[in-house]
Amino acid sequence: MQKKTYFLIFLLATFIYSLNFCSKSNTPQKDKTLEKILSKYVKFANTKDKQKAKELAKQALNLHKQKKFNKALAKWVQAFKSHVSGMMYYELGNTLFNLKKFKNAIKAYDLAIDYNYNKPELAYYNTACAYSNSHNAEKSKEYVLKAIEKGYTALYY
Repeated sequence: MQKKTYFLIFLLATFIYSLNFCSKSNTPQKDKTLEKILSKYVKFANTKDKQKAKELAKQALNLHKQKKFNKALAKWVQAFKSHVSGMMYYELGNTLFNLKKFKNAIKAYDLAIDYNYNKPELAYYNTACAYSNSHNAEKSKEYVLKAIEKGYTALYY
């Protein structure tokens, strides 16, 4: 029981710590293609081009690793024209997060979960971080708890 109490205190401290380093969210520019990709109700991809999407996703990930987030976003947009997957939505969310487009990142993480991303705990945790950066403590707390329920253990991040 004592171990669980310490864990919850640690979780709360981590949550409060993350709120102290929030930055103001930039208002995302209107991008109709991105909005279409992030819509739950629009079929966007031509699923026949899965290999093309895989190659574009690989390029987007490499650009993201190089911190070329705008170029990575452009590659993600191209990839989503060919195929859609939970992993792609998760990684798109990471790129949008780094561009401080937190509202769109949240949508992408939600879609990653909808598309059965194989690590939902990461999508939930990143959603919590995006809400924290958007100064929404209640939603952030909600998603941290969901992440833990799904098995997230790396709370030191």
